[in-house]
Amino acid sequence: MFHIVFNSSIKNNFFASFASMVLLCTIMISCTSNSNDAKVAKQVDSSYSVSFTDEIGIKTFIETPKKIASFSPEITEIIFALGSGDKVIAVNDSSDYPIEIEALPKLGFMSINAESIIQYEPNLIVLTAGFEDVAQKLDDLGYQVLFLDSPKNIDGLYRNINILGRILKQESASENLITQLQSQVQEAVSKVRQLGDSDKRSVFLEIDPTLYTVSDDSLIGHLLGLANVVNIAGSVDGSYPQLTLEFIIDSDPDIILLADTDFGGSVENTLARNGWGNLSAVKNKQIFAIEADWISRAGPRFILGLKQIISLVYGFEFID
Repeated sequence: MFHIVFNSSIKNNFFASFASMVLLCTIMISCTSNSNDAKVAKQVDSSYSVSFTDEIGIKTFIETPKKIASFSPEITEIIFALGSGDKVIAVNDSSDYPIEIEALPKLGFMSINAESIIQYEPNLIVLTAGFEDVAQKLDDLGYQVLFLDSPKNIDGLYRNINILGRILKQESASENLITQLQSQVQEAVSKVRQLGDSDKRSVFLEIDPTLYTVSDDSLIGHLLGLANVVNIAGSVDGSYPQLTLEFIIDSDPDIILLADTDFGGSVENTLARNGWGNLSAVKNKQIFAIEADWISRAGPRFILGLKQIISLVYGFEFID
């Protein structure tokens, strides 16, 4: 969901400190004699060792992931796409794909903290932006923590798939997935690659009814670029800037894409907005709802979002 995107850059202080060392010692950790922190006991697998770099730094995992707590919807989708979904034991409450996760325990944004996570006894924990403090705490306690922020382009997505493939010992599956996605991207962009400047259409992509949108410095902006459309907010500062009505009117987009229908936006409401009547997109009724999760989550379904943008803006059809 897009509200997750907005909040991913906000550093929060919702993470409670541990109440007592007695509580920690009852949750599968062992106390050290020279530290006030308890360290989780790892079961070292001599055949398993993976070194990589995430947003926290260089890490080496020495325990085969068997119980994964993933609190990033996009990473959860990748884990399932790589064939390791059966190892996922808990997710966050915004995770809703694939259908297999419906029965899993879910933690809300406000309730994701060290204590709430380790109750599931995971040996791999996935966290993303907004949870830097809890990730560091769990890392300090000896848990295997993978911290990946949402990438701003598909190369970053491919990097995440590669890292997960190595960690999960699904290297072949990750290589195949990347190759498949790259092939589909090439097929999609080939339909619009030759468009001249006069044929390109300008777009306002709304991700919140209060006129938040995306710049080129975001995954969604990157997808708009691949679709060869002119993003009216492409050069605006910030990944998810809020525009003024005056800016939108001056830009006069050919098409409006709504990615906020879960938050009150609709084609009908947009057509009826005060002050919007003279916009080309409104006069020509070129306003379309778009699947938010496909374009906001840096997971395998981004290709569906890219194809949907191209289809809505330029009318090309894709046969899957």
